[in-house]
Amino acid sequence: MINFFFEVFHSVPDSNAEDVDAAVKAAHNAFKPWAALSAADRAAFLAKIADELIASRYFFVSYLKKSIY
Repeated sequence: MINFFFEVFHSVPDSNAEDVDAAVKAAHNAFKPWAALSAADRAAFLAKIADELIASRYFFVSYLKKSIY
C-alpha cells in the first residue's frame, strides 16, 4: 500500500491461484452456517465486530498517522 507521499507503508504477501481457491472455498463453507443464523444473531455478531473496531480506533489512527507523516 502506498500513502499520499507515494511511500510504501504496508505490503501484502503474493498470492497465487491456490490461495484464491482456498479463500473462495473458505467463504463458501462459511456461508451456510452464517445463513442459518437468525437476522438478530447476525446483527449481534456484526455489532460485536463494530464494538471491537471502535475499541481499536486509536491503534488504527496511530497506524494511519505513521503512514502519512
